[in-house]
Amino acid sequence: MFGSTVTDHARPLDDEVDHFIVAVRALPTEGWAPLSLPCRQGRTTTFLALYDMLRNAPRVALDDIVNRQSLLAGDYNLLASEPASGDEAWKAGVGADRAAFVRAFYEYAKANPNGRPQMWTEWLKARPVAAVVRNQTRPAAIDRSRATRQISTGKTD
Repeated sequence: MFGSTVTDHARPLDDEVDHFIVAVRALPTEGWAPLSLPCRQGRTTTFLALYDMLRNAPRVALDDIVNRQSLLAGDYNLLASEPASGDEAWKAGVGADRAAFVRAFYEYAKANPNGRPQMWTEWLKARPVAAVVRNQTRPAAIDRSRATRQISTGKTD
């Protein structure tokens, strides 16, 4: 089973991506991928799309994978722009970062089916252009008071 500490709507950190790839490598090719993630859209859709890419990127277009996962997640598109105003403004930057990451991960998955032979961080180091998608820290733009309100009210995105 795989669990993650990714902030919702944000992309996972590079070491979390490598951890996920190790977990996928351990699964049989036709096996199930149990995920243990809170909520049901941002993080879950991201990791299900990454899994789909690792298994299918050499044969399936990025848009097809993202659209398939969007349908399963209730119309949550990983490449769509997030709202950029009011209480939701913080999502714009992290959503754009995640979209760039998803596009780069698709290229990684095409070159490394099933997460082999390279890990994500190895692949990134070999590509200076990919430095744009590197993310070594948590997003600073997250509205902590909004997150606290969500916890206290029980409402999620």
